[in-house]
Amino acid sequence: MTTYYGFLWNPLFPFSLTLILLSIFWIDRGTRDSRMGDIWRAGIATGILATIHPYFVPMVFVFATLVTIVRARKAALGYLARYFAAALPLAVYEALISIFHPIVSKHSALGEMTSPPLLGYFLGFGLPLLLFFAALVIARGRHAKRYWQIVLWFVLCLALAYLPVWFQRKLIFGAQLPLCIIAGVAVGWIATRYASTRARHVALSAVAIVLLPVLIATPVYLLRDLDKQVKDNIDNAYFENGYLIDALKALKKMSKRDDIVFAEPATSRIIPALSGNTTIWGHWAQSIDYDERRRWLDNLLQPATSWDDKARSREFWGTGIEFVLADKGFKRSLDESPYIWRVILEDADKVFENPSVVIYRRRSS
Repeated sequence: MTTYYGFLWNPLFPFSLTLILLSIFWIDRGTRDSRMGDIWRAGIATGILATIHPYFVPMVFVFATLVTIVRARKAALGYLARYFAAALPLAVYEALISIFHPIVSKHSALGEMTSPPLLGYFLGFGLPLLLFFAALVIARGRHAKRYWQIVLWFVLCLALAYLPVWFQRKLIFGAQLPLCIIAGVAVGWIATRYASTRARHVALSAVAIVLLPVLIATPVYLLRDLDKQVKDNIDNAYFENGYLIDALKALKKMSKRDDIVFAEPATSRIIPALSGNTTIWGHWAQSIDYDERRRWLDNLLQPATSWDDKARSREFWGTGIEFVLADKGFKRSLDESPYIWRVILEDADKVFENPSVVIYRRRSS
């Protein structure tokens, strides 16, 4: 379900999960079978992970270190030297950016994501967690040794999710992978152990029939809910209407890449991709001064403030804004309450209009 939702909303999630899985798979196989090529591959995969979604790198680093020390013992230093030689350059680069780049540093300060109480995680994991614990009980003995590294993976995700870092909640990401692997193993063991007689087979079938609605209730709900979101296209998250696409094509022809476009936040997020322009608003992680800009705009447009009309217009266009693109609610406000924007748009020319979008360009002085 995480992967399904990730593909619909954010491709970072499935790609991150894939890189985490590859890193751990290669670390596991490389240390188990003494395959140095796998160690290099694991380091490269972790380095790539650091460039696209670095929050999960600490867990992979700790996992690689512990598994290598347990498996390789005296040879562990050589394994780890190869792994970190491949992974550290990109990981260190990302870490330095997060510390010394002022925008990224402020983003970290504003984007604190704390973990909920442990009970919240346990309730969220649901039935797979119960099967996970069932596997630990069933497998006490020789079977447990076979899957210890998968258990370690899950335990690390859970433990590191309470590190004193701003992104601690993100560190739980990926915990569902080892959880479901072990839960699947548990189901296999239970079916094999208790399906030997006809009576037990009938009992297990009855239990399966009873549990089936419970097992599929959440996935079915999520599939229906996500399907509805796609069909309703909430906040134009999945596709845009043809009128806006036509407007952005026109904007691309009449503007330069560095021209700043003022539009409502939802539209601003796609303007750089489709027409190539700079915008005032963006994704929260990129608009670290969103609240300040919002207060500035509200103050500028309030009739009761001390701004006179000429000063109001001069302040707006003086920020470097070259175009105003109005669609959705913004266009409705221009149509229904034009007096709010009148003094600003008096210093601009209408350069494009269709039933859904209107574009104004600042008039050259």
